[in-house]
Amino acid sequence: MKMNWITFTLAAAVTVGGVMTSWAGESPAGRGRSGGSTMARAVEELGLTQDQIADIKAALADEKDNAVKLLSRLREARKGLSEAIHNADGTERSVRAAAKKVAEVEADLAVQRFKVYGKLNPILTEEQREKIKQLEERMDGFMDGIVKRMSERPGE
Repeated sequence: MKMNWITFTLAAAVTVGGVMTSWAGESPAGRGRSGGSTMARAVEELGLTQDQIADIKAALADEKDNAVKLLSRLREARKGLSEAIHNADGTERSVRAAAKKVAEVEADLAVQRFKVYGKLNPILTEEQREKIKQLEERMDGFMDGIVKRMSERPGE
């Protein structure tokens, strides 16, 4: 299963771990349930050095504005798709047009992911890259499990 934007965001957050916390100038405790401890564990699991954290922080800072713009565009495109689906006067054509906008933003996000990967990959060791690959495989397996469970539920 290919990673979609949700899994990309999760993978990026987990991959860079506590870097996102320090990048945002927040402590893990200040983030509540939404990820401080998960991110700190990811940094620990990957064994990032302070130099790597600094390099990742700098690379992500370069991409922050573009990422925020893309995620805002995605939110708006998804909102438009939801509205098209729920519109009493909607048509298949209007839903397809709205879905196309979502797909266009997701393609832009894939390019963003490619650019970020190109910046972060050289910072990481081969062992760290392998750990990330294993994480992505676990996430894909998790998503596959969800799809399988949903398909096995009769009439629900």
